Amino acid sequence: MAAQKSNVGHVLYGIFKKKFEQANADKPPALREYRGNRYRDAAMLKAISEDVGEDVVRDIMDFYFEHRSRHDVGNFVFNYDSLLNEMEAREREREHLDKVREQTRRRIEELGVEL
Repeated sequence: MAAQKSNVGHVLYGIFKKKFEQANADKPPALREYRGNRYRDAAMLKAISEDVGEDVVRDIMDFYFEHRSRHDVGNFVFNYDSLLNEMEAREREREHLDKVREQTRRRIEELGVEL
């Protein structure tokens, strides 16, 4: 288990590289592959996973690649807290809107209004 836990940074780094390549698939070949320091970047990603958990880091990474155009491990690592806050705020907003839509639907049904 210790070997698996120490490997989490490299696993996350591999996921980051794959997402980078997917996000940059339309660019010239020289710009498709992420170039970073494997050991430094993996260590930083591991440190984040120790703070918030590996699954949360993966979720933040998904959000990062969906909502940001600049993809760099350093940028991700030094801004993961604000990314997490933004991701959670968007989720709360989505839940609020879902609740309002459901309330509106019920009220319209109660009034007998057809759409």
